[in-house]
Amino acid sequence: MLWFSSLMRWGLMALFLALGCSAEPLKQGHFACEDGAQCPPGWVCGSDGYCYSDGETNTDTDTDTDTSTNTNTESDTDSVTGTSTNTDTDTGTDTTTDTGTDTKADSDTGTATATDTDTDTDTGTDTECDPACNDSCDASTCWVNDPKGAVSCPAGLDCIVWCEEDNACVELIDCSKAESCDVHCIGANACKREIICGTGPCNIDCGSSEEDNTCAGSIDCSTAKSCNIQCLGHNSCKKPITCGAGSCVVQCAGGNSCDDLITCDDSCACDVSCEAGSICDALVCPSTCKSSGECKSSLAGCNTCP
Repeated sequence: MLWFSSLMRWGLMALFLALGCSAEPLKQGHFACEDGAQCPPGWVCGSDGYCYSDGETNTDTDTDTDTSTNTNTESDTDSVTGTSTNTDTDTGTDTTTDTGTDTKADSDTGTATATDTDTDTDTGTDTECDPACNDSCDASTCWVNDPKGAVSCPAGLDCIVWCEEDNACVELIDCSKAESCDVHCIGANACKREIICGTGPCNIDCGSSEEDNTCAGSIDCSTAKSCNIQCLGHNSCKKPITCGAGSCVVQCAGGNSCDDLITCDDSCACDVSCEAGSICDALVCPSTCKSSGECKSSLAGCNTCP
């Protein structure tokens, strides 16, 4: 086999010499070889299995690896993070590494809030009136105006009754459940029936100098804390008037007024005044508290009210 190898070598040399005389030079890496003996003189067999002139050996391996990772994350706080790594290896030795990190943070925390609040508060109290309060009412008072029938004032309220028209309030007026009672019988022939007071203060006006025949019914103040009755019209207060343990005041100023029994003997203080023209002939005053046909609390021991 050695002789064949030598033969091939001398044959190649002859070929190379012949080619050397050609106008076209030998090309690098053009001839295949297994070792340097198969290449022209002064040439070597390269690692790629081809012949090269000495000093022109190409053992360049270029490996370019480009790894790029780009991560973009955006949330309510806008954040962008980029990472780029570039590795360039030339003949296994030349390495360039870029580990730069590019981070962009954009935070938008702006908050726009629009609030339109329209509050309409009506602190007024709408009170559903008792049917007896035919005029009006509020949380504390019931107003009654010229009722056509009997009046029963609701419990827990002050009751104010106006009998202004002629012949107004021809039926019973009952204030027994009211906190207080004010009755104004100022029309002619007004208040023909009984008037009953409650436990609170009770004030009753019976006519004036121009209205006659008012308060034709009895007046019961027997449970009232205080009682004040003005018999001002002609022929007013023609029925009994009864006061209780509270203070009692009765003024008989109209002609022929107070033509019946007036009882206040249990009152802590009683004052019944009888002007000219009034009758006032049936007074029952507290003991020792009557003078000149009238009951007087101004006398000694005649005012025991707290």
